[in-house]
Amino acid sequence: MKNLIKKFSNNSGLTLIEIMVVTLIITFMVGGIFMVFSAGQASWFNADTQIQMQQDLRRTLQRLSAELRQSKEHTVAADDHADIADGTGVGGTDVLKFSYPIICEAGGSLLDPVSEEIENWGVSLDWLCSTLNCMDADGDCGFFEYKYVKYSLDNNNNLKREVYDENDALKKSEVFARDITDFQVAMSGDDTNGYIYTVSVATQKETVTGRTMSAQASINVYLRN
Repeated sequence: MKNLIKKFSNNSGLTLIEIMVVTLIITFMVGGIFMVFSAGQASWFNADTQIQMQQDLRRTLQRLSAELRQSKEHTVAADDHADIADGTGVGGTDVLKFSYPIICEAGGSLLDPVSEEIENWGVSLDWLCSTLNCMDADGDCGFFEYKYVKYSLDNNNNLKREVYDENDALKKSEVFARDITDFQVAMSGDDTNGYIYTVSVATQKETVTGRTMSAQASINVYLRN
């Protein structure tokens, strides 16, 4: 028993090499845990950004389609309804310009009471505004102050909504959606089955971790008129 006590009393503890080995092992363990945590955090940020981008694109398309679906297909050069200027926008993007039924005078209606056809074509100064002063500035159908609405991309990746009068004079310009990198519109269908406008948008953003994420979405819009 005395010999055993003496043996332990002579123990000088861990050597410097043993301490270094233990420290190295702990460093590797902490580093591995940190790497796993960082990778998980980055994945979460990336997924969250992707979801937010998709939601923003869907919201943009739903708002645009709510206005576009009221329009009419553009089939001849003289038609002033839904016109696609293919590839004429910034970076080869499309430009969409259209009109839809409006009321331009007090007591007026969307349909002619005799022919039961749409009487006046124009747009609202503000998105989907349905009051008379939003559809016509002076309540007189002799001149359409708000005749066309145009959607196009600018050099700052903003999707713009612009309103023009019947002389193509700009009346209002506003940013409809931000961080849009592409805007494309295609028309399909015929007079028998109706026309469909397929609107596609794309976006690109950088996450907090420095990764560039991109997303795109599209919607088919069935024209009502």
